[in-house]
Amino acid sequence: MPDNHRHLYWAQARVYGYLICELRGLEQSDIALVYFDVVRQSETVIVETETAAALKTHFEQHASVLSRG
Repeated sequence: MPDNHRHLYWAQARVYGYLICELRGLEQSDIALVYFDVVRQSETVIVETETAAALKTHFEQHASVLSRG
C-alpha cells in the first residue's frame, strides 16, 4: 500500500477517534486500521492510542484547511 494511502486512512481514523472521544467524554482512544489481504485471506491490525487532546488538534488542523477551501 502506498504511504500516501496509509496516511489518508490514518487521518480519517483519527477524525473518527476525535468524534468518539467528544461524544463519549473519553480522555483517550485506541484507533485501529485493519488491512485485509484478499489474496491471502488474512488481516493485519495496526493500533495506536491517542489522547483526546491530540485527536482534537488533528481534527482542528484538518478542519481549518477545509474551511479555507
